[in-house]
Amino acid sequence: MARPRTFDADDALEAAMFVFWRRGYEATSIGDLVEATGVNRSSLYANWRDKDGLYRAALSRYGERAQRDWLGQLRTGGGAAIERYFRVLTDASQGPGRGMSCFVLNTAAERTAHDAAIASATRALVDEVQEALTTALGNAVEAGDLPPRTDVDAHGAHLALAIQAVLLQSKTQAPRATVDAFVDLTLAALQTPRLLQETP
Repeated sequence: MARPRTFDADDALEAAMFVFWRRGYEATSIGDLVEATGVNRSSLYANWRDKDGLYRAALSRYGERAQRDWLGQLRTGGGAAIERYFRVLTDASQGPGRGMSCFVLNTAAERTAHDAAIASATRALVDEVQEALTTALGNAVEAGDLPPRTDVDAHGAHLALAIQAVLLQSKTQAPRATVDAFVDLTLAALQTPRLLQETP
C-alpha cells in the first residue's frame, strides 16, 4: 500500500522556484532543494522525477504567477497599466531581491543554448508578455488615448524588449536614477502620439 504524501506539492514547488530563481540551475543542488522545501530527496524524485523535472515545473509556475499578477492587468488595461507595470519592475530591480532579475531571462541565459525544450518554453513566456503589452496598446487606441493608426505590434515588441533591459539592470546593479531615466524615455512615446504613428 502506497504511503500517503506528507507534504504540500504547491508549497514545495513555490519554495523550489525561489531557489532556482535566486541561484540558477547549475548552482542549485538537490540538497539545496531538500533544505528549502523541507521535502526529502526520494519524495522530490517521486513527484518531479529529477532536478530537471522540478526546474521545468518551477519555470511553469513562474509563468503562472506572471499571468495571475500582471499580464491579466495589462490585457484589460491601457497606457496606465503599461506604465504601472514598468514602475513595479523598476522597484523590484532596486529592491531586496535585487540581483535575482527575472527567472525567465536567467533561464534563457543559462540553459537555452543546449536545451531546445527549455528554449521553446522561455520563448513562449516572453511572447506572452509581448502579447499582453500589444493588447494594452490596442486598448489604449480603442479608448482614444493613442492614435488609431498606432502600430501596436511594433511598439509592443519594443516595450517587451525594454522590460528585459529593466530586469537585467537588477544583475548589473545600475543606479536607480539611470533605470528611472530609461523607463521615462521608453514611456515617453505613450505621451507623444506622433511617435506611435505608422510610417505613411
